[in-house]
Amino acid sequence: MKLRSLGGLLALTITLSTLSACSSSDKSGTSPSPVAPESPDAQTIQLGDRTYLLALPDNFSQGKAYKLLFAFHGSGGDSAGMRSLSRFERHSSDYIVAYPKSKEVEWNEGCDCNIAHRKGADDLGFIEQIIADIGQRYTIQEGEVYAAGFSQGALLAQNVACNLGHKIKAVAGVAAPMSRQLALSCA
Repeated sequence: MKLRSLGGLLALTITLSTLSACSSSDKSGTSPSPVAPESPDAQTIQLGDRTYLLALPDNFSQGKAYKLLFAFHGSGGDSAGMRSLSRFERHSSDYIVAYPKSKEVEWNEGCDCNIAHRKGADDLGFIEQIIADIGQRYTIQEGEVYAAGFSQGALLAQNVACNLGHKIKAVAGVAAPMSRQLALSCA
């Protein structure tokens, strides 16, 4: 029951954030600037040739154990855009949030049919590296790693559930059906 509640909360948060973002442009037709990726409560972390945004909750305490939430952007998006859209770290003081950036214009989400797959992007390996990196920096509660994604990022969340289920407790996806290829290979 807790997993359904968390998944529902994540899906609702992304949906509401998306809807509010759609109505937030001014009369000139331009949208407001996204939240700066670097701020006192977020930093860009470099892992090899990849990056992710790390956002800490309000009232962060170094001695506390936290849950870890991944938030995956859609095709053509990036970490800062997903953070601006969702701001998950503001919704709970129990989560550290990682906003990874895809290596290509899209994630290698398990369909074996897109640019990231053809170029050999190891997005699952990158997710494992981020888990290890954050685990070295902060105390993560054992077995409390989650993932959420929007659109093509939701496809990656499904791939994570299928292939990293031993490390991820639950995922939530918005606006993405599972590909047939991934569904057939997902045990």
